[in-house]
Amino acid sequence: MFPNQQLSADKSWSLTCLSNGRCVG
Repeated sequence: MFPNQQLSADKSWSLTCLSNGRCVG
């Protein structure tokens, strides 16, 4: 994933990434 666009990219993967780095689908 991208370091800066991680929060934005997670939307593309239909996942929910929190600011703490936790990504849940």
